[in-house]
Formats: sequence, C-alpha cells, structure tokens
Amino acid sequence: MSIRMRLPGGTLKVKRYPELRGPERRREVPVLAVGGLYLVWWSNAAMKRKAREMEQDLGRVPVHAGDADV
Repeated sequence: MSIRMRLPGGTLKVKRYPELRGPERRREVPVLAVGGLYLVWWSNAAMKRKAREMEQDLGRVPVHAGDADV
C-alpha cells in the first residue's frame, strides 16, 4: 500500500517499512514514522538529484555479451 500525492515543490508518499527504497531507509530524504506508516517527502530537487545519480550509475555499468540473455 503506497500512496503518492503530488504537491507544489515535490511529492509526499505514504508507505509501510518494507516498501521504503534505499534513500528513504538511509534518510537521504525527510521521513516521518507515524505508527506503522512512513511519510516520505521527495522534493523536486531531491528527485532531480536521484535521477542524475541513476544516469551516472548507468554510465558506469559494464555491458557484457552474456547479459543479453537475461
């Protein structure tokens, strides 16, 4: 159960702990635990920063001939 609300300046997500992604678990973005739910704030700047990091990571991944079978 994950709920996403787009708001001015970013996105507020409501999740359970197993649904949290790495940056959310490492508290790289603001997270507030309320009972068994986690309120996660992804600002527009944080989303752009994460997209940029993902692009850089993709550029570093070596491509092997055997990966085409996966």
